[in-house]
Amino acid sequence: MAVATAPPPATTDPVGPPAVRRAAAHRRFLPAGWAVTAMIAGYPLWWLLGLGGVIWLVLALPMAAWLVAQRHLQLPRGFPLYAVFLCFVAASVVQIDSGERLAGYLLRGSWYLAAGILWLYLANTEAKIGVRRLVGMVVVLWLASVVGGWLGILLPHVEFASPVTSLLPANVADNELVHSMITPGFAEVQHSFTGVLTRPKAPYFYTNGWGSAMALLTPFAIGAMTVPGIRPSRRVIEVGLIASVIPILLSLNRGLWVLLTLGALYTVLRRSRHSRSRGLLYVLLGLVLVGTLVVATPLGDPVRDALGSRTADSNERRTILYEETISRTSESPFVGHGAPRPSEETAQSVGTHGQFWMVMFSHGFIAAGLWLTMFGVLVWRTRNPTTDLGMAMHVVLVLGLLEMLFYGQIPHQLFIVVMAASVAYREARVPAAPGSGTIRAPRIRPALPSPV
Repeated sequence: MAVATAPPPATTDPVGPPAVRRAAAHRRFLPAGWAVTAMIAGYPLWWLLGLGGVIWLVLALPMAAWLVAQRHLQLPRGFPLYAVFLCFVAASVVQIDSGERLAGYLLRGSWYLAAGILWLYLANTEAKIGVRRLVGMVVVLWLASVVGGWLGILLPHVEFASPVTSLLPANVADNELVHSMITPGFAEVQHSFTGVLTRPKAPYFYTNGWGSAMALLTPFAIGAMTVPGIRPSRRVIEVGLIASVIPILLSLNRGLWVLLTLGALYTVLRRSRHSRSRGLLYVLLGLVLVGTLVVATPLGDPVRDALGSRTADSNERRTILYEETISRTSESPFVGHGAPRPSEETAQSVGTHGQFWMVMFSHGFIAAGLWLTMFGVLVWRTRNPTTDLGMAMHVVLVLGLLEMLFYGQIPHQLFIVVMAASVAYREARVPAAPGSGTIRAPRIRPALPSPV
């Protein structure tokens, strides 16, 4: 299989190569892109079934099979860096020293691999899977996250064993990471000296996963409202945005608050020169109003009390972990330690509390540099969007670059970033509206029909 930088030459065969004929046969049973729809829009169902941790690679396999069958592939910008990163992930297996760590390493490796397959697949199926459909998939996931936020508020103590639980040996099911994946719950219950905190997490494994996903999904949803004929409809998205305010506030995810505020400010500043920021200015004013209510009125008492019980301890713990991560990575700078390890100074594990730090500790300094550079390339390449949707996708990538410093990004957030990058690259080829800047002619890449 060869990698091409230009479209394949036209064929005079009226039937087409075998890959095309097989694709046509499959389309009679499954629509193009069904695996992407099942992966992204269908994720909440897999979460309920206890398959939220393993479904990514399972659904990536039919995409990989289609890619292998192609004679020419297009590489999206930034993908070569990701491919090299995967090599460092593979090399770091030499540092694994126990069966439990090996299981965690293989699981994380499957997420990285599946995300790369999805990225490459979307770059080669533009003619079959449109932007509106891709955006609609992510909006469904966002709406499920909003609903999950409310479930976490109203039913915080609900937790149940999924069907997968009964299929696993007890020693496997009792593993902390495995347990979080196969035992869906609506909220994470945390204890502090001021009382019990209930923070939404559905449909993710942890409350920080909910917060980091919402930081990326919310601008995705806002951008979706500019897509003609979007499904779910614009009205549904508007209702979802209003409904998301309370769960976002009560989640006590400070990183989520900061990211959404920075995203709104960044967008307003970028759009102000084109006099297109009135709607976003309203969003910013809304954030200011909510912030004022939280800071200066009795309505914010529960939020302020909860934050006061955890801010100092959380900041100190993170600082200790980050310093220890750098220090201990120096002991194995090229391939890292393969997986997070217990801290020598706190109860937390080194290589947690941020994707960048996990990559650094688990796979070495070079892998961390590749991860950071890859996000930098995505942000830089999408910096001049010609559409409002393109701008929203650019903001998603900017927030992804920022959140890696304090939030984990696998599995869910990485797949959201891949979807945003794929949409952003497609939107970059849409001509700008008259008077809004330089008009760039679209460059259409033909793609073979897709059976998956």
